[in-house]
Amino acid sequence: MIKRLMALCIIAAIIQITNLTAADKLQPAMFLGTWRLLYKGNYGYTFRFHKNYRSVCVIHLNTSAVVFKGIYAIEDDKTIRINIYEMKNDCNARMPSTGAGFTKTSSTYFIFRAVFSGAKNAPVLILSPSRTVIDGRSSEGYFEPEIRLSRAP
Repeated sequence: MIKRLMALCIIAAIIQITNLTAADKLQPAMFLGTWRLLYKGNYGYTFRFHKNYRSVCVIHLNTSAVVFKGIYAIEDDKTIRINIYEMKNDCNARMPSTGAGFTKTSSTYFIFRAVFSGAKNAPVLILSPSRTVIDGRSSEGYFEPEIRLSRAP
């Protein structure tokens, strides 16, 4: 009996320390801001989520970047969908412009399984692509199987 009680106390302490909240539903406020994963050589991802449900997704590809503008929505407790309405290639991989030069797209969207982990002062957004469609065609392989993004300042 005492062993069970101690085990339950240890599990409760671990959950509080690691901030595991599996029952939490995704809320738009959780996504707000800029999230990044950058590797050496200007490779990686940047996601920006705004209060008005607009989003910008940048895929950094060494010497260039692909920029997608869209509207995001939370589909269920663990899924986010970004409906893309414009995209462009940009020659600046580090800081691509989001102002002009975009091409309208149709039938383009990204669906990700989304989970937050880490401490509240250093959250990590983990996105796992479920479906990637660009101009009506499946574009699997556009993203890594798991993208661990940190909140950018």
